[in-house]
Amino acid sequence: MGIFDEALKKQEVLQTRQERKKSLGGGGSFDFEDIKKMYLQFGKEPRHEKVFRILGNPIEMRKTGFDPKLIFFSRIVKDGQKGYINVIWKTKINDLGIPELDEDWILFKLYKKVMESDWRNYTKEEKSERKDDKRGCYEPRHTATLSYARVFNNKKEEEKYPPSFYPKQRVLMNVIDRMDDWCVENKHSKVLFASASPFEFEKDGSSKIIEYVNDIGVPQLLYRLIFENVVKYKQNWDIDIVAKATGQINNAYIVRDMTEKKLEELSLKVGKDSPLTEDELKYGLYNLDELYKETSYTKLYKNIIGLFKQFDADFNENYTEKLTDSVDEETKQRQALKEKDEDSKDNSNQELEREQAVVSERQPRKEAETNNVNLEENLKKIFPFWEKIDDEDRKDILQDAVEVKDGVVIWKTSAKLSLCDNKECCFIGTTERTKLPGTVLMCPVCGLKFES
Repeated sequence: MGIFDEALKKQEVLQTRQERKKSLGGGGSFDFEDIKKMYLQFGKEPRHEKVFRILGNPIEMRKTGFDPKLIFFSRIVKDGQKGYINVIWKTKINDLGIPELDEDWILFKLYKKVMESDWRNYTKEEKSERKDDKRGCYEPRHTATLSYARVFNNKKEEEKYPPSFYPKQRVLMNVIDRMDDWCVENKHSKVLFASASPFEFEKDGSSKIIEYVNDIGVPQLLYRLIFENVVKYKQNWDIDIVAKATGQINNAYIVRDMTEKKLEELSLKVGKDSPLTEDELKYGLYNLDELYKETSYTKLYKNIIGLFKQFDADFNENYTEKLTDSVDEETKQRQALKEKDEDSKDNSNQELEREQAVVSERQPRKEAETNNVNLEENLKKIFPFWEKIDDEDRKDILQDAVEVKDGVVIWKTSAKLSLCDNKECCFIGTTERTKLPGTVLMCPVCGLKFES
């Protein structure tokens, strides 16, 4: 059984479970400017088909941080009701290999307690007034508490359409955007987003400012439609996907692929039904695990500690203390990891010093001058993005590099080096993590742009 056959089977089982759970009833700031996004709908632009190629294994067969990723995401009002924090809820992997909410996570447990409900059968009079055949409904137990009011409303000051406290399932995917040439020119993927909605507000009581608010990734519904309308018949997604946001509540997306003939003219022009080219297979990808991590206890403490205190007062619990203990443990782990990284850097620099000493002894001055002339040519061979980084980055690399040895750059002992932010980035054909001068703003190996 191929990976897509197995993924499709798991999708069907998961959908059956979700439908059964729904029938039984029950309750229930990311601002990554350096991430290049592809939007299925941007603002109030006319609605058209968008063509893209998904990169990586399906969620059900996920192997690396570059493969499509399922998250549970919500925006929760901060203490003081002055704004929202973006929360990626903690998950665990179920027996199908798919993430599901971790019911032992402190925020989930708080939500579950606050939103507890009891079933109540409708009276004969109520049934006679209803147009459906429902026999009753769930009624929340704790409506008199301030905790319930905050969670249920989840509303900042003067908010007309507050978001849901309970998370939505969102899918993050590396894609090649066929609607422009950015991916081709930069040899890098984009991350697929459903939309960027305009949000207008006044500044200084007069001037109006429009910001675009993103819902992270795309709805799980779109991912499922790709399986139902493409993967089910192709047994893979090695073909360009054509998706259109309809703007409707029902049938929100139309999903097809490039074998369809009745597509928009632009889709037919830019879409491809052939496998990825050798060049496309080498494109840099975003590590979705690194970019979209589960929300830390520290972030919860800084932004919604007031909710935990109110919860303890309403329910005679000690969640504030538990959250504080988790923050302390998180801080210790972060410090230990920092010290480990520093030790690793020290050891790496000592190793480089020894190697450099050997290199220096072997190289007479005349040979060094000759090697310097050939250095850039050797760097081009091991750096796929050499021509994409800016002139200052190339200058800094040439200044600090000594030679290329067995596919790895040997740096000067005086060079101040940093590991590439992409933890899976290694010098091509080796297991050696990519080290670069700290001033470099784009990795010449994987193409990742660093924050300046």
